[in-house]
Parts: sequence; structure tokens; C-alpha cells
Amino acid sequence: SQCSFLLSAVGQRTDLNSLPKALAVPLAFLWGKHCVLAGNVTEAEERLGWALANCPPSSTRNRRRILAYLVPCRLRFGRALPAAS
Repeated sequence: SQCSFLLSAVGQRTDLNSLPKALAVPLAFLWGKHCVLAGNVTEAEERLGWALANCPPSSTRNRRRILAYLVPCRLRFGRALPAAS
């Protein structure tokens, strides 16, 4: 799909840590969501985990959206769920 092409181009040139959090967290979430839908669960867990770790604790709605995709990824690998904060 075109989304895969764009994400690979962005991924080669952009480090999420170099972007402002307001841009990096939604990008990581959408990238992780795309990976889940494409069947790449390993990369999805990495992207969604980064998004959750860098999402402000006060953003409960965004954290809930991230967890909706991250929890099934972690359960698939039998890994521990993120601790409640």
C-alpha cells in the first residue's frame, strides 16, 4: 500500500526522538496501528510501546487508544502488560 511506502521513507530519515512529542507520539501510534493491520506485530509493539512511554499521563484518551492496540500485541507474545500509572 502507499502507506507502507511513506512510512518506510519517513522511518529511514526521521528519528522519533528528534521530533516534538506532539508530532512523534501520534506518528508512532499511527505507524504501530498500520503495522498491526499489516500483520507486523513485532514492529507494532515497538512503535506502540514508544508511543505509550512518551504520551503524557494526563492524555488518558490517547493512552487508551494506544493500549487498545498494544495490549493484544503484548498478549500475543506472552509479555507483561504495561503497569498502570
